[in-house]
Amino acid sequence: MYLTESKAGIANHSASFIINVYSHNFEVSGFNNNGKLLLMNYCRNFVVKQKTVSHGKANWIISSVFAAANKNRTYFRFHFNQLNDLLNYLETQGFPSHTVKIIKHLPPEGEIVNFKVKSTKEPRDYQIKAIEYVSNLIDTFLRIFKLVVLQTGKGKTFIALSGMAKVNKRVLEICKPMYIEKWIADFEEFFSLRKSDIMVVKGSKNFKIMLDLAKAKKLDAKIIIISNRTYYDYLEDWERFNGKGLHDVHPNDLCKILKVGYRLIDEVHQDFHLNFRCDLYTNVESDVSLSATMDPDAPILKTMYEIMFPTQNRFKGIPYDKYIDVKSIFYSANDAKKIKCKRFGLGFYSQVMFEESIMRDRVMMENYLFMISSIVKKEFFNSYEEGKKFIVFAGTIAMATAITTRLNRDFPQYNIKRYVGEDDYQTHLLDPVGRVSTLKSAGTAIDIDDLLFTLMTDAHDSTQGNEQVLGRTRKSKGKFSELTPVFAYLSCQHIQSHVKYDEKKRKVFDGKVLSHSTAYSDFRI
Repeated sequence: MYLTESKAGIANHSASFIINVYSHNFEVSGFNNNGKLLLMNYCRNFVVKQKTVSHGKANWIISSVFAAANKNRTYFRFHFNQLNDLLNYLETQGFPSHTVKIIKHLPPEGEIVNFKVKSTKEPRDYQIKAIEYVSNLIDTFLRIFKLVVLQTGKGKTFIALSGMAKVNKRVLEICKPMYIEKWIADFEEFFSLRKSDIMVVKGSKNFKIMLDLAKAKKLDAKIIIISNRTYYDYLEDWERFNGKGLHDVHPNDLCKILKVGYRLIDEVHQDFHLNFRCDLYTNVESDVSLSATMDPDAPILKTMYEIMFPTQNRFKGIPYDKYIDVKSIFYSANDAKKIKCKRFGLGFYSQVMFEESIMRDRVMMENYLFMISSIVKKEFFNSYEEGKKFIVFAGTIAMATAITTRLNRDFPQYNIKRYVGEDDYQTHLLDPVGRVSTLKSAGTAIDIDDLLFTLMTDAHDSTQGNEQVLGRTRKSKGKFSELTPVFAYLSCQHIQSHVKYDEKKRKVFDGKVLSHSTAYSDFRI
């Protein structure tokens, strides 16, 4: 969205408004210049600003807006659940109901497809209720925006796939590119599918091919997976060029053209602004979003989460399964002043700077890698049995690469791989005994069987991020079912942010783990 910081006054209330209402959003148009200023003023309630430094001077810039508009501001779009709020706002500004014309549009009917389930897995009691929830098609204007919030390992994917089988409508999934391969594997494991039943769309060229096939009525895929980045570019193109750019299909008509009846978004809290913007242009019969956590730290995000998914309408409430022992490992710094971890003028901690600072000092880097290797040896390899797995999280790809190299040097008899976006999902993430990754690459939506030990070296204070990475350590099954998985994280006692983040983790993990112990180690970097 192109929002400016205009401070022009609002007067001469002579505008009228036409509001077209769709399944997930509404579009406001028909207004004059005064009406435009009024709507721009309303949008300021949904602006997120970010502090930046330029030429040594700190500035606040608009980083995102939870609303949409075209470049010329001839229309504005808001979430469906903001309609009453906007109408109340207009009334307070001198525009009662008779000045607003509301037109409701039912979503298009999706193409009926037959999903043949081959999975023999039976749903648990709470999953039965969740499946009923996601597969219940109700009238659009009384609809519930379906969100399944469940602890990792509780079967969110299974619930979504079971819902698909009940609805039997063509599916559109929007997800991060790094998760596409995983979802294809999940679809193929759960359903009997031909290769042509799944269409993957990444990039504008493939997006146009998909649209051309749909317009020619030659689209026969049961499941369409679109990279969220590609979808975002599509929205940006439309807002900039109003259909005169790369694509000529209005985003609000996308599900109609594709004959989609069931939209799926996984890990909806990730790229949340993007997912919110998707809703601002969505008109579909039914949709399901999945997440393990909906507890952001920023107040504006709490507000927007509630708008997109009102708390009372979410599927949640399953008791938290506590099965992890958490260990907080403190270490020391020989010279903390040599560790640079805050950007000038911004004041907040940067893991990137922290790791870059360590990597520039040969001795410090050696000590850091020795510490990590020693912890992995003590917590994992000293009690290793065939089939057990571990993961180490770093903040940057460079550090992940260095840690992988060191672990392979110290434990050459074991298969240890680095996993980031460019690495193979199966051979670098799922198969090895050990893998080293980043939170961005493997901190969410990744299931690794028999993962008994996790070491997080990346210091951060995100509530959602901490909950997600904790969930990578799953409850043991099979021959390891009696073992307690361990989640350990590092904190330097001479870095104030690390100490503060440790306190935050204790609050986040409270009530979610079996135990949370602290060890003040002899390690020094």
